[in-house]
Amino acid sequence: MNRWFYTGLLLAGFLVPGGQVAAQLQAAGAQLWHQASPNLGLTPAVNRRFGHALSTGDYNCDGLDDAAISMPGSIFGGPDGGRVLVLYAADNGGGLSTTNRQIWSQSSPGVAGVETGSDDFGDALASGDFDNDGCDDLAIGVHFDNIEGFLNAGAVNVLYGSAAGGLTADDDDYWHQGPSSAGGALEAQDRFGSALAAGDFNGDGFDDLAIGIPGEDIGSGAAQVENAGAIQVLFGRGSGLSTARSVILRRGTNLSGSPVTDEFIGGVLAAGNANASFGDELIIGIPNFSISATLDNAGAIIIVSDVDGAVLDQTITQASTGIPGVAEADDRFGAALALGDFDGNGFAEVAVGVPGEGVGVIAGAGAINIIDITASNHTIWTQDDLPPEQAEVVDSFGSALATADFNGDGIDDLAIGASGENLGISVNNAGLVHVIQGSAAAGLTSVGRQIWSLPFDPANSGSLFGSALAAGRINSGAADLIIGAPNNSVSVNRGGSATVLYSPRDELFADGFEAP
Repeated sequence: MNRWFYTGLLLAGFLVPGGQVAAQLQAAGAQLWHQASPNLGLTPAVNRRFGHALSTGDYNCDGLDDAAISMPGSIFGGPDGGRVLVLYAADNGGGLSTTNRQIWSQSSPGVAGVETGSDDFGDALASGDFDNDGCDDLAIGVHFDNIEGFLNAGAVNVLYGSAAGGLTADDDDYWHQGPSSAGGALEAQDRFGSALAAGDFNGDGFDDLAIGIPGEDIGSGAAQVENAGAIQVLFGRGSGLSTARSVILRRGTNLSGSPVTDEFIGGVLAAGNANASFGDELIIGIPNFSISATLDNAGAIIIVSDVDGAVLDQTITQASTGIPGVAEADDRFGAALALGDFDGNGFAEVAVGVPGEGVGVIAGAGAINIIDITASNHTIWTQDDLPPEQAEVVDSFGSALATADFNGDGIDDLAIGASGENLGISVNNAGLVHVIQGSAAAGLTSVGRQIWSLPFDPANSGSLFGSALAAGRINSGAADLIIGAPNNSVSVNRGGSATVLYSPRDELFADGFEAP
């Protein structure tokens, strides 16, 4: 088994009452993956952005989650339109392994589409069991794909999982707008596939796929509203995703309000069971939402229930009643989303990233709003709540979010990226990640909190560690966390990396090393 470890991870840990460190993510056994990692079969290239998007799923039905890591960056001057690396979990609980690793692109045998430079294959990823066979499948956004001569119309490739060997292109789906695929009007610059979210929206046991189309224009002629945005939901069935009963969500069609120029609805999506309505909810982030002329890009979210039925939607901003924080221009409320049951009541709360939030006079420090739909117990977090860190200019706290039960107590916890965080006085935009724990008594709490960063030298300023996050049970036991740093220059300039932190139940080696 081949594994690639990195031991320079910096952890600031905090003690819980009684002086015992909470069972949670550990530095021991952490893995750092990048283009030059042994046995990946990659030739390092600049600007690959390894780790830009992340997803986890059990693609080979062995009960352990595997990891998809995107490399959407193109090689300058070449035809490369992006790659997605899939690493499978070792069956002995040894973490991610290069055994049976896969590298996917639109040049891979059986994968539909024509690969061209700057397609951004893998700019968005989502995992779900769309055919309900027990193996997760992987949806890959290619939002700059050119379709039938329409520039940057966008597409989504779907690879289906199998017990035989994991993901396969045998029944690859290739979705895009137009009568030959998902329907609707095929247009340039729609960017179909910019965001993806998997959830069982109709409660039939099959996962479904929501596809963002943020560049969608609505109307025509003088009445055309440019870049209003839309979302298309494809429903799962035994043969995989289908356009049968497909639902379109846009202002005036299943979403309240009228289309707004440059609102880019469909640029941020998440899914989960947030209330008692049948099926999962779809959460739409609209960081470009303007509350008023003076609150441009303050941001909003739309919570959509009963996606395949009557379709109920609720819009929430920081100006909504009971929502903590002050709505300001360029807050970008809704730029990141995640759902987790932080209080153990059986319904997920919505974690909303507000990376542009000002904290006092500190611009762009960032914040997280926790929206509790069932109990209206809304809260807000900034880095001032998580000492020794504190709010600083353009930290972008809340730029990425992931939820899972990292400490094995049965209640979800929250990982928060602050990708703009500076380390010291010379390593700018290096980034860090906070992990805060859920509790039945109080919901999210700072007790037992963790702070993770990579202490690189000044040459690696701009790594953006924490700009992408994903969680899954890669080993048995509590959940594990993957952290993307797409601009990390660990192997080549802006080549990117992904760090995997394992929960303590998964720790096999006390010294954190295993021979590759």
